[in-house]
Amino acid sequence: MAPIAIDTVFVVRHGERLDHVSKAWQPDPAHGLWDPPLSDKAMQRQGRDQANRTGQYLVRLMHDSNIDFATARIVIYTSPFQRCLDTALDIAQHFPCRNTTLRLELGLGEWMSEEFFSDPPSPATRLISRQQEALARKQLASYKTTSLTMPQVDYAHPSIANEFTYPESYTDMVKRLEKTRTHCLQQAKDKEIAIFVTHAICCHALLDGFRGKQTRPLEAPYCSVSRITHTKQPDTTTIHTPPPSPPSTNDNDDDHPWNTDLLFSNIHLEHY
Repeated sequence: MAPIAIDTVFVVRHGERLDHVSKAWQPDPAHGLWDPPLSDKAMQRQGRDQANRTGQYLVRLMHDSNIDFATARIVIYTSPFQRCLDTALDIAQHFPCRNTTLRLELGLGEWMSEEFFSDPPSPATRLISRQQEALARKQLASYKTTSLTMPQVDYAHPSIANEFTYPESYTDMVKRLEKTRTHCLQQAKDKEIAIFVTHAICCHALLDGFRGKQTRPLEAPYCSVSRITHTKQPDTTTIHTPPPSPPSTNDNDDDHPWNTDLLFSNIHLEHY
């Protein structure tokens, strides 16, 4: 198997979700899924502003790492849930659209726990189709105005998952996220930077996959950013499912190929 070309990965939690600040919000019954968007500044809420500030923060982090935007390729893998897609699109506004690709990845979707979803969701294919149609409409609109920029959308991206598992156990969720992480990294090309936009519990699962061990969960604030850098060539054929115990908060592991040098940072949102 070819070596993984990627050496910098960012893991981002979505911004403030509307249903957590507006109890009046209700999903469209036709969607068959509890899928709130980000809160909006027009509603005196901050989700969209958080996402935009996160895009600016990622640009600064890349500049500080001497990443050349003229040659680097930015690939944003996002959960298809609306709050994550909203976050990903607002982040993408800050990168050169010609070098930025957006991929819907069902494997990054919310943990389908009965604690979060009291009823079985509608088929995931319905969610993906709805989001792809919305993205196509946004792309068409972006051609008609300079005020809206869109990344390149990879509609042909082969998601590692093609359907929800409900109810999904915690162990199954962790395995799904590890398969997703490995799948996306194996697609990487030279000078590519990956950004994963997903949900709080999924951020933890992804990071534990990079570290190769389970760690104690930390608070994952809205639009917090974690950065993982490649230290030496990993064995891409191995799925690292974190063991159930013992948990650790120590990321220093000389035998593991990834180093987490930024963990759930929200310094760019300190005024909130």
